[in-house]
Amino acid sequence: GFDVHKADETKAVLSSLANKLYYQGAVDNAEANLDGYVQIAEGLTAASAGMKLADVEFSADNGQASLVADTIRTPDAKIIYGSSETAMMKGAKSAMASGALMWRAENNDLLKRMGDLRLDDGDAGIWAKYYGGKYEMDSQNTDLNLKYNAYQVGFDKAVGNGWSVGLAVSYNDGDSNYGSGKADLKDTSVGLYGTWKGNDGQYVDLIAKYTRLENDYDVANVYGHKLSGDYKTWGTSISAEYGKRFENESGFYFDPSVELTLGRINGKDYSANSDYLDTWGKSRGMQVQQDAFNTLVGRVGFRLGQQTEKASYFVKLAAAHEFKGEFNSRFAAEGESEGRTSIDFGDTWYEAQIGGTAKLSK
Repeated sequence: GFDVHKADETKAVLSSLANKLYYQGAVDNAEANLDGYVQIAEGLTAASAGMKLADVEFSADNGQASLVADTIRTPDAKIIYGSSETAMMKGAKSAMASGALMWRAENNDLLKRMGDLRLDDGDAGIWAKYYGGKYEMDSQNTDLNLKYNAYQVGFDKAVGNGWSVGLAVSYNDGDSNYGSGKADLKDTSVGLYGTWKGNDGQYVDLIAKYTRLENDYDVANVYGHKLSGDYKTWGTSISAEYGKRFENESGFYFDPSVELTLGRINGKDYSANSDYLDTWGKSRGMQVQQDAFNTLVGRVGFRLGQQTEKASYFVKLAAAHEFKGEFNSRFAAEGESEGRTSIDFGDTWYEAQIGGTAKLSK
């Protein structure tokens, strides 16, 4: 319950901590070959604090240790503070970031179906799809490995004037690992989509999705303490793509396009449970305030392929850029200073796809 940033209080606790150590070899000056330092372990949100010493003084009477002020190695600061981002904060942040990344990756997942619609002459159809994906991140004090599996089913129908519209339901199940923690992620979404195809090769694809995000995670630090969090929130996204297809008589085509995807995950306040105990022996919690996550991704690319009567194949290349992507979190625990973390997902990346279709029957 003391303020780790008050030097006098911290020094008193460190001194008391040193007094708990006894070195029997120092009694009657039998030996004098130990040195060391005293450190307060980090808490849920409070950084660690230590005093590194050239030696620790042991009493010749009973071997009890004590601090020796003039042997501190750091002349400019008597107390050395650890990272302001504790292991519990880093783990919770990584778990929540995993959920945001998985959700962002799925915002325009219906574009493949809409591409199939433009190549199909059918009036209506039921379809189903499975796919998987993987993300890795090791930057900005965030180290995570995410794998997911997605399942979709939908129905679409031609409605005239070059338009086809549809409805899709998706379920995405992911697992994320980050150091000494793991998260179980689930997204369930409903999507409305429509595609328009003009006679001159122009097309427009529109997608709107509403998603329920669930995140259940566990974190552990090097001191053996554990933290568990469980929360649910909602995400909304809209995506629009415009392109034009240039095709010759042999079915070869070149399809340049531009796309813009706008999305938002609602902010969420919740309490994570830990095995840290308070003065009365009760479990202490960490209050988490996850700010809303906004994303705006632009893509420019092209598709090169061939369409025949019974099959098609293509290669697609694109460059994408995240114009927003700030992921900010706040953490608080009783008796400890507030902690904050931030990740900036704003970046430019490149995408490559290769695929094809084959019509087995009418």
